[in-house]
Amino acid sequence: MASADETDSGSSLTVKWLNDDSTAASLQPERETTWLSEEKGLSRNPHYDDFKNLQVTVSQTEDLTDQTITIDVTGMPGGSVSGHSGMPGISSSTGYPSYVQNYLQVMQCWGDPTDDDFEETCQWGGLVLGSSSSQALVAQTVVYTDGGARDGSVPFRTVQDKEYWSNEYLAPDGASLLGNLLSPSTTNDVLAWPVKADGTTAVHFALQSSTSAPWLGCGADDDGSPRSCSIVIVPRGTIYGKSSSHYGASYGQAGAQWGGPLDTDADYWDNRIVIPLDFQSPTTACDAAGTTHTVGGSQLMIQAMQSWQRGICTDEGQGYSYSTASDSRARSNLLQGIYDFGLTSRAIKREELDETDYDAYDNAEVAYAPLAISGITIGFNIIGTKGVQNDIKLTPRLLAKLLTQSYTSAVPSYTSNFHYEHLSSKNPSTLLNDPEFKALNPDISVSPYPYGLADMIIMGPSGSDGIRLLWQYLQSDDKARAFLEGKTDNVLAGDEGNSGMTINPYYLPKGDPNAKVPETEEVVTTEGAQTVSTIQLVTDASGNTVYREVGLTDSDGNPLNLATGVIDTFPQADETEVPWRIVTAGGLATAVRSRTDTTAYNPYGETFSDVASRVAKADTKRATWDPTAMNSAQEAGVWKTSDSVQFPPRIGVLGTTDTASAEKNALATAQLQLPNQEGVFVSPTEGTMTAALSAQTAQDDTSGTIWADFSKLSSDSYPLTLVTYGALDLPEVSAEDRESYADLIEFAVTTGQASGTRPGQLPWGYAPLTDELVAQALAAAERIRNWLPSTGDGDTGSGGTTSDGDQSSSTGDGSAGTQATNPATSADDSTPSSNASQSTTEYSQAATTERGSTAAFIGAAALGAMLLVGSVGAAVAPLLLRRRSDK
Repeated sequence: MASADETDSGSSLTVKWLNDDSTAASLQPERETTWLSEEKGLSRNPHYDDFKNLQVTVSQTEDLTDQTITIDVTGMPGGSVSGHSGMPGISSSTGYPSYVQNYLQVMQCWGDPTDDDFEETCQWGGLVLGSSSSQALVAQTVVYTDGGARDGSVPFRTVQDKEYWSNEYLAPDGASLLGNLLSPSTTNDVLAWPVKADGTTAVHFALQSSTSAPWLGCGADDDGSPRSCSIVIVPRGTIYGKSSSHYGASYGQAGAQWGGPLDTDADYWDNRIVIPLDFQSPTTACDAAGTTHTVGGSQLMIQAMQSWQRGICTDEGQGYSYSTASDSRARSNLLQGIYDFGLTSRAIKREELDETDYDAYDNAEVAYAPLAISGITIGFNIIGTKGVQNDIKLTPRLLAKLLTQSYTSAVPSYTSNFHYEHLSSKNPSTLLNDPEFKALNPDISVSPYPYGLADMIIMGPSGSDGIRLLWQYLQSDDKARAFLEGKTDNVLAGDEGNSGMTINPYYLPKGDPNAKVPETEEVVTTEGAQTVSTIQLVTDASGNTVYREVGLTDSDGNPLNLATGVIDTFPQADETEVPWRIVTAGGLATAVRSRTDTTAYNPYGETFSDVASRVAKADTKRATWDPTAMNSAQEAGVWKTSDSVQFPPRIGVLGTTDTASAEKNALATAQLQLPNQEGVFVSPTEGTMTAALSAQTAQDDTSGTIWADFSKLSSDSYPLTLVTYGALDLPEVSAEDRESYADLIEFAVTTGQASGTRPGQLPWGYAPLTDELVAQALAAAERIRNWLPSTGDGDTGSGGTTSDGDQSSSTGDGSAGTQATNPATSADDSTPSSNASQSTTEYSQAATTERGSTAAFIGAAALGAMLLVGSVGAAVAPLLLRRRSDK
């Protein structure tokens, strides 16, 4: 187990296609010849010139979980391809696959790479098995028809030794079909990753552990240790590699890349590069008979708690369950005793509680301990005609446009029928078409296909302190606030080149004169054997459009103003339903029989972590019509959301997530403009998040918690930075349990502040606590451990006494005092540190020696359910906080 002063040593691995001398050299196949080239009488592998300089470097190969790793590639052929213009591999001919040559295919395997049947253990072919025919068609526009499929004679064999076949005609009688196991949303195949003209690229591959893909079993127990797995990269160059000629292409000659990577009549598989991977076990050594201590709250702590749970279990045998909730609910849950230790970025305040919590609040004495620094960010996955996009800049107003469905493509649509009559004709179709965005990001060019740009995958519908901070960020910027109030985006100084875009009227407060949309009505007609229901615009006797009032309200029905209100959720307020014309009875089996709405068109992510995973995989989960599926009435046709994965070379997905989840999924993150500081853009890094602490001010006079003040941000401060605290209501927790939670705090702020990937370390994407915050946390842990209840005789007051007889701090108003008077620090005198000062380190070591351990259970099921860690997919441009120069 790593100690507090250890840092991640790294486990990257570089493998060469030719003459490899790495630790994985024995796993690579022979290169000079292949069985197919020998059969053809060739003396050398015909792909030799394409790949002789090829090498790949994998960012991490040990201590892996469900996460995205980066594969840096050099030495591919590059250059122009077959006379096609644009990026290598992209066809300029409509109707032909985008990749004809020069791309990479990647898959995950569980078997022994040296076995003859290794390819049977590799997960491949799921991306072309969408339940809707349209999804398979989309995949076939990326590579040739057979390029993404699994060879029908090569089954996929699971770690449980069950076979799945892709071709029912070649499968044994009674065999299971691959489509019953894999789909575009459950597999992690990389169908075709683009290569730049210089022969380089960076592939972002989403690993699947045994938790998310039990059929692979990576990390599951294998004779007493976690099962190892591997990834396989199959390069596709300029040489046709099938034994049989196809459309004029002959083996060994320059030509298009017909065939899949596992085809038995081709030699593409012989060009593979194999990377061994070691996974963490999904289980821990904690005693199953012990007591699990309850922790709950902020989603910002998912990655950190997952690591700390394992670390403190391994080091000290203590188990802590962890479940997420909306932050406001978490604070209520803490007061109500649903769990003992809450994680929150905001202090508990009476005015922010429901009346049902008032009594509990009045009797509470809450101690707060800072645990982690992280931030809210906009992760993105954009690949277009200029390749993978690594950097974008966003202003507060651009974010306001994204979060209010104000681009026309953000409004639900079906096929080519768009229904955005309530939006201004000046509103661009997507973020990428917005003149404001294009002026800031002139190098980005992409034509998203087939669904258009998924403007924003948003977390919800539950609330979050992080979302509250994001809305306050928008409200603090004059131009964003003006847009939220309904003003056009081209009336303020410097905005003359903008389009004149306005907010979607559904997002104005109810009662605003512009909060209105065209009235519609449903008209039912009979056309032969079909009954057709059509939504039409309503007009008055003079033919003028009739409007109806809309607008946002709060839970009490009062108008809700996004420009001024306290908001901790992302509403999806647009009420458009599509399609406008449906068959309701009889008629063709392929006809659409029902409508879908905005939440199906752009489904919420359950957590920030889930959003990051979906962005990484370009999985919009957008509802699409599947005419072949049966609905509950046993009629053909149903809306499905499971097959909406986008593929290179045209991907456009953004999402609201947290910095740790973005890092885990290797997402690129947007540079955000500081409010009212045009031209000043800041990315989330350890340094910029630490610098932002100097602009944070006390939330109240007693709790010791801090919150962003956007008017005080320096030019090197990341605006959406938060500190997350562990909170405990002292009178409501037993002395034994307080001891355990104090242990957790001390572990988290000492050993748990060493950045790295091993269990117990601080995951990348968090900034280590400053020395002052560590000292504050250790003081809170001491107070929690030694707190005594009031005797009622006036000797100790509501705070009680410490074991040494010293009076603990108390406010007398139900809120907790702290041992630190000013936790905010300046960027100049506070360097990120994984250790406390000398005195606090000595205290922690003494406390660790003296305290006992309580065995507790923390099993794989608890981790999987409570941490809400979903599977992830291909992503772009890593955040890589650990590698930034301003750490």
